[in-house]
Amino acid sequence: FARMPNSAQAVTAEAAPWVSQEAWHPQQETEVDDTGALLMKLPYVEPTELIMDILRWGPDVEVLRPAPLKQAVAARLTQACAQYR
Repeated sequence: FARMPNSAQAVTAEAAPWVSQEAWHPQQETEVDDTGALLMKLPYVEPTELIMDILRWGPDVEVLRPAPLKQAVAARLTQACAQYR
């Protein structure tokens, strides 16, 4: 079996109470920092569903790694913003 890449997302303190109740992956790991922000780490195989979960939270979730996932989310957000200009 191929090793699944791991992702890391930072979730704002405002959205953390709701995001922390969601199951994005059975093996996800979460921790809350002193500010109430949430760090999520989870493996993924194909990024489409993960990207949709991230985009659903808009500016309240930031991809920290890996770089290709961060770039894919940024590209989708750029496309979305272009529709409203």
